[in-house]
Amino acid sequence: MRFLLILPVLALIGCDRSANTASSPAAAPTGLAVHAEKLGFAQYLPQSTELFLGSTQFKEHQKALKSTIYWKTLDLYLQDNKPATQKNAALKSLETLEVEDVFLAVREGGADKMRWITDASKAYNEFTYYTLIAGMTAGLKDGSIGPQTLFANAAGSPDLIYRLCLLMERAELPPFIMGLKTAKPEVILQDIDPPGAPQPFLAGLKKDTYTANGGNFTVYSGPVSTWLTEAKRQEMIASLEKSITDKALITRISEALNKLATKQVSLTLGTLHGYAIIALGSSPAPIEFASAPSESLLARPEFAFAEPHATRDVVALGFAESELLNAVKNEEPTAPILRGAVQGFAGNPIFGPISKKLAPQVDALATLEKKVYQQNLSTVAAIGWWDKGLHLDIAGGLDKTKVILDQPLKLSSLVDMPSTFVTSIGHSPAGTAGRNYFEGWMQLLYTATGAVIQTGVGGDQASGIYAMADQAIIPALVKFYQSSKTLYQQALGSETAFVMDLAGQVPPFPGVMVDAAKPWLPRLAGVHTITNRTLISSSWDQMQAALSEGLQASPTPLPLPAPISSEKNGFTTWFFPLPLGGNDLLPSATLNDSTFIFGSSKDFNEAITAQLQQTRPPLTGAHMKVRFSALRTFIKAAGQSGTPALSGAGPQSALPWIAPFQDLGIHWRLESDQVRTTLDWEIKDTVKYD
Repeated sequence: MRFLLILPVLALIGCDRSANTASSPAAAPTGLAVHAEKLGFAQYLPQSTELFLGSTQFKEHQKALKSTIYWKTLDLYLQDNKPATQKNAALKSLETLEVEDVFLAVREGGADKMRWITDASKAYNEFTYYTLIAGMTAGLKDGSIGPQTLFANAAGSPDLIYRLCLLMERAELPPFIMGLKTAKPEVILQDIDPPGAPQPFLAGLKKDTYTANGGNFTVYSGPVSTWLTEAKRQEMIASLEKSITDKALITRISEALNKLATKQVSLTLGTLHGYAIIALGSSPAPIEFASAPSESLLARPEFAFAEPHATRDVVALGFAESELLNAVKNEEPTAPILRGAVQGFAGNPIFGPISKKLAPQVDALATLEKKVYQQNLSTVAAIGWWDKGLHLDIAGGLDKTKVILDQPLKLSSLVDMPSTFVTSIGHSPAGTAGRNYFEGWMQLLYTATGAVIQTGVGGDQASGIYAMADQAIIPALVKFYQSSKTLYQQALGSETAFVMDLAGQVPPFPGVMVDAAKPWLPRLAGVHTITNRTLISSSWDQMQAALSEGLQASPTPLPLPAPISSEKNGFTTWFFPLPLGGNDLLPSATLNDSTFIFGSSKDFNEAITAQLQQTRPPLTGAHMKVRFSALRTFIKAAGQSGTPALSGAGPQSALPWIAPFQDLGIHWRLESDQVRTTLDWEIKDTVKYD
């Protein structure tokens, strides 16, 4: 089981010269450095390393996996379903390699260059949606995305072209280093740099060699002009002049291409301590390695917390500097897409006015989005080990000012609710950024819908429906939203839980075969502490009045039925009578003086109230629990429900592959003035398959 989980963890996760090494004696190892021999390549990297994701004892974990019934069954399945394909000699040679460990790292100076990747990703998203909406995708049909294609498709947006030019001038290759440990590391490098017959892409680059820490390395380096020659740049400009008539833009593009051509790139290949090493970057300078474990990444103080775990069956290590994390974080996940799409409408005679109207709102939404996603990430270190399952301990990472992790949880007992599939519980910081962002989206969608209708799309019928909704229904919805906003922001406390189970009873529907004895309906509920019950009552009355107003204003006026209440476990549950049959399709609000529950099922709400009666020592921080046993029960019950889409071979065939996975628990807390995250996932081998 371990091998399957190592890769996701790694994802949280021509003259001779010699590299300079420290001549002073190394200090005695402490902390993780004491256990360096079992902790992978981190023992050879200097403390200046900015990112590291690496396996440990990969070979041993792979052997343990291959001894399990689960792996043997999976391997048989894969062999039976493996397509017959022809393999080249290089691929066949790689398949014979026995991988012992793998790693990926970013060396010192990587943060600034990684920030360029984030900025380029934003520009790419904006460019893609601009060209998509503007109908200029002809140059992308063959899948090629080079400088010429980018500029030709962005011809209608000079601002976008200028920003693309700036990005090209800033481009630099981050100092990546990656490695794979095997008994024959040279086999991997021979496929990249065959002896006596260098690959065509290496032709024209300067070749140099050096030794460092007992390893032998070859460096290929040179300017981008090795491939982006002057002739190719001139050819690009000549082609762009056919679609871009602005001479100033052409001159600016030419300048950017010339600047890009001067950028330096380097590829380093070598072997060190059984690892095949591949390094990329902009400098051919020798790679710096640690002179001893006591001088290595393992000796960083951020790893001090992990020392008690070092004697365990460690599977992986991870590390990232705060500067690098903040360089790669994206505080605008959707704004560039919206900006590009809206800008794409600008040249359209019908939708151009819409673009002009929406552009300021998109800019305003981008500001709100940054406030939601903005945080100051801290340096993070992580260690993972295997002990009847996967365990992770992570120190740092999250911005401690954005979370509340030092207060007790009054809803702690919900973590122990045995029927749930997913339970999360914690405190939410007070603030309006999330609400303001949501309202910004709603305002944008409202404006866009009205503007599109005004162009005549949908005809007179659509225009009439929109006018009616704008005058009657939307005002009622706004009133409903404002009342709910008051309830959630002023009447409820910061502590919140989300609870989901998969055990709802499905009522009989005409024409649908179901077995009511097999519960498999998902049920959801949000649970909150209360700070002002009186305000809940008044806000709820206002919400009900607004809902009634909206129903009466609809094309077919409908009366809002009177709510019904019931009492159980010291809670009052309110619900509207609905003709759906069964309490598990009855949305309800349940409350007492201290707790408010809103869920999709009356029975589930009441089950939660019963669980809240259970006493347990209060938890602190934030918690999440996922019970895979509930998922297996759900799949089995759904398969026996008589519903064709769920009882077929597809859903049921998933059961053997999720059989080993048991409860997954995650705990976030504050410790030593930083966020600490622990993950514990019980996993056990399958005994047999029925």
